[in-house]
Amino acid sequence: MSKFCIHCGSPLVPEARFCGQCGRPVQETPAAPQPVAPPPPAAAPAEPILGIISLQRRKGLAGVETFNMVVTPQRLVMLPVTNKEMQGAVKAARDQARAEGKDFFGQIGAQLGWLNVLYRQYQETPLNLLLAQKPGSLVLYPQEIRSIQLRGTGGLRFLPDEESGQERPEMTIVTTAGKQKWELVNMSDREARNILRQVLGELVR
Repeated sequence: MSKFCIHCGSPLVPEARFCGQCGRPVQETPAAPQPVAPPPPAAAPAEPILGIISLQRRKGLAGVETFNMVVTPQRLVMLPVTNKEMQGAVKAARDQARAEGKDFFGQIGAQLGWLNVLYRQYQETPLNLLLAQKPGSLVLYPQEIRSIQLRGTGGLRFLPDEESGQERPEMTIVTTAGKQKWELVNMSDREARNILRQVLGELVR
């Protein structure tokens, strides 16, 4: 409450409802407006994705296993890609091309982008949820990795060895538990090396 009457300026008795001099009602001093706190900054992803590398390895005499390695600052998460998932991604890529008005050949070409469909899903779904949904996933932490060696053909992309006459780029991962050998599916050894060195530095050669 104000200490003085706003009408005549006379001192006011504490808790008085009327001025003792002019008899007019005492008005409360309006409270100072409280500052509005700025909205909190948007939280950064807890585990940002630095890159995704598609890999495959031989299984049995004629079989092939396909995995997508999701590279984060904390770990390497290798998610298996099933035939059903691959077919669904191919269809989604083709449907998107059709919605964009591409002709038949454009839709067929767009199917090669099926990996990008999966990549978008990985960006939108927490990794721990993906791990729970995908039995057979592999997780490697930096402290487990002794070295990763890459060798290949530099710019080779998407071309299988039976069509190009060249081998795919290869990745050899040496861990405390043993050695794994993989082939790169969607990028050169140089591109994969640049992604992995963000986490593992000179352990990647």
